Amino acid sequence: MEKHPRFRPVIWILDEHGASADEKLVMRNKIITACQEHGYTYTQAADWSELDSEVSPDIIFIQDFYVQSTNMNDATKNRLFCSVRYCFANTNMKRSVNFFMLHISLFLFLENESVAREARPHVIHHGHNFSVTGHPIVDALMERTPTETSVWKTQSYSKKKIIWAPHWTINDDGPAFNSATFLQYAEPMCTLAQKYADKLQIAFKPHPTLYRVLCKHPEWGKEKTDAYYAWWEKQPNTQLETGEYKALFQQSDAMIHDSGSFILEYLLMDKPCMYLSRAIEFPNFNEMNKEALKCYHIGKGEKDIETFIQQQILESKDIYLHQRQNFVKEYLLPPNGKSAAENIIDAILEG
Repeated sequence: MEKHPRFRPVIWILDEHGASADEKLVMRNKIITACQEHGYTYTQAADWSELDSEVSPDIIFIQDFYVQSTNMNDATKNRLFCSVRYCFANTNMKRSVNFFMLHISLFLFLENESVAREARPHVIHHGHNFSVTGHPIVDALMERTPTETSVWKTQSYSKKKIIWAPHWTINDDGPAFNSATFLQYAEPMCTLAQKYADKLQIAFKPHPTLYRVLCKHPEWGKEKTDAYYAWWEKQPNTQLETGEYKALFQQSDAMIHDSGSFILEYLLMDKPCMYLSRAIEFPNFNEMNKEALKCYHIGKGEKDIETFIQQQILESKDIYLHQRQNFVKEYLLPPNGKSAAENIIDAILEG
């Protein structure tokens, strides 16, 4: 949008709901640095009223549309809203699309017709504001900008590079999308990293919320969590990754995870991937995610992970190559032969 004559985008930097004061400061500084490096205009307005007086926006894009973090007031009543999910849609549950911000949006920009079709019966307006444009995440991850400096730790010789990305929903009393397997694989993944130290590098890429959850967990706590994170940071063939991940993805050879949006995002890399599952069936996943998992090796134990490492990574037996490529074409590539950003701009200007 910055390159388009009809738009003047401004990024509103807000603190993450539920983070500690120290965490908020670290994250805010990272976002400010990123904006400055890319030349993005940004504001740190304290609330909606300050945003209104400082920027006077015509259109406001909402990514975090959860009610408890919106805190709208009268300053927003004369503004148009558009929504793009901060991640790919994962579930087909009514609760995942019936948010106030999604109902009042001029446009809700969606990944594909499959997501739109499943969501329509669940929303009170039957999807009148749905616009299938593709997701901007695809634009970013598919952009193959050469990176001179490797984000992976330097080794004396080349090794295969694996990302392990555990989700944060480790408690059984968590949300409906309760997928995390971290407690099951925390120690086995360390063992595998040591066992294959001469052949593998493994990047520990935890969901940002996992740290906070572990610090409050009765069997972990802050001291144990800090020690565990430090272990991954200090081993010769391992590393801790808590920030931006585009280059990490593009320079990797494979991924092991139990996350939500990463199910779709990593398929764009066209590399072997394993999903660690706590269940045989995935009743809450939507059609897109169920089809995506058919491109995955499903891990249900430590033995499955080691077999995946040996066969798919070290021996390069990539059995889902063509299946992944077909899935990306059908579900992930934006329509109309354009980028998702171009489709979004067209929808706003034409609408």
